[in-house]
Amino acid sequence: MMNEKTNLTSSGATELQDLNTYDINNATIDLVIESCLKSGDFDCEQLPPKTLDQIGFKPWLESVEFDFSWEKSQLGEIISKLLFERQGTEVQVHVEDRVFDCHLTVLQFYTEYFKQFKCKDIIKISAPQVKAVGFEKVYEWMIDDKATPQREHIVELYMAAAYFNLPDLIKQLWCCFDSTTLFSECEAFKVYLEAVPYDVPILQNLMISRIQKFFLLAVTTEEFLQLEHQHVHQLLDSSNVCVNSEMEVYMSALRWLNHDWEQRKEHAVLIMGAVRFSLMPPWFTTSLKAKQSDYVQQELVDNPEILNMINLGLSYSVTIEFMDKNSPQTEQLAIQQAAQRQWIFDEMTSHHHQYECPNWLYLDFKLFNQFLLRIISEGSAYVNRLIFATSETRMSCCCNALNPKQEKERLTFTPITPLPSPSAGLMAMPNAPPPSSE
Repeated sequence: MMNEKTNLTSSGATELQDLNTYDINNATIDLVIESCLKSGDFDCEQLPPKTLDQIGFKPWLESVEFDFSWEKSQLGEIISKLLFERQGTEVQVHVEDRVFDCHLTVLQFYTEYFKQFKCKDIIKISAPQVKAVGFEKVYEWMIDDKATPQREHIVELYMAAAYFNLPDLIKQLWCCFDSTTLFSECEAFKVYLEAVPYDVPILQNLMISRIQKFFLLAVTTEEFLQLEHQHVHQLLDSSNVCVNSEMEVYMSALRWLNHDWEQRKEHAVLIMGAVRFSLMPPWFTTSLKAKQSDYVQQELVDNPEILNMINLGLSYSVTIEFMDKNSPQTEQLAIQQAAQRQWIFDEMTSHHHQYECPNWLYLDFKLFNQFLLRIISEGSAYVNRLIFATSETRMSCCCNALNPKQEKERLTFTPITPLPSPSAGLMAMPNAPPPSSE
């Protein structure tokens, strides 16, 4: 065993110091020293470069299947989260006084309208049928796959969907509108009122057709009194409204006109055109021609066009009442007859009694208002207890008062039995006030 320090110096060689050797023979030590002392200016042999393929590492040709820990469905969730939280939006949409940050790609995917715009554009929607809340609901529907139409603001949503031409959303909304469970009676009237400012005939007509037993309750409301003349005509002209008699339709028209007569009298002809005078009993139509104590009703009668409507209605109802049932003209008159309303039976309505009955009262505007007050006090209970009238529907007190001969001759139901002759006038009616002599 040997331990020694060897100092090696040579041009271009490093100094080897403290070379400790253990169990190395002298011959090996000499070879090491000799190698260190060799000159470093000789040319080193260069190893020629080779590729992996050249040295035998061929590419792996078989497919390798990997099990990624992140499912692709998560990508959709992340994108939905970005859209819902409005991250990375590219455009601003201005509607009324509100500003919406939106993804242009989403808007362009659903509707052609937004394909005219580019990123960073400020888009202003000034169409009167598109309200801010309508656009808000439309965009929520676009970015939220769980969004469903809600009752609140459904008309604004529909108008925006129609403006931007979104057929899938429109189809969803019509599925809602077509449901008589969701939109019947009261709700139909509300939707009609909401649709009126937008002038949507198809939606208005659908909702009008649903207003049946709720009609008289609708007439009691402030909303009815504030309707424009064309919408009042549309409501009164519906054959689906449920009334005890056509007289109630006339009184409903008078209620709207009387609310602001000076401003509305120019629409009187249009409004009265919705009243079907031929469906009234002749004695009531005759009473309309008498001198009226109410100045509004008198001005109505003084209007030549309205007076002509009353006369035509009276002529028709009298002819039908007294014409021989076997006359060949009966069929022709039936063709000319106005469409029937949906007649209902309200046993608590005093003017619905037969005129022979001691409980019968003549329907004037004062009695009609009292009738409406009772309807208001009953609310939905009034609608629920109504039944549709048939030829057999009659109050027991009226049955007792009717002459057996008259009962036998009644072939069809009329809300109030007419007098034997219209010339008998009001004086032949029990409890009826005589015509004014003024």
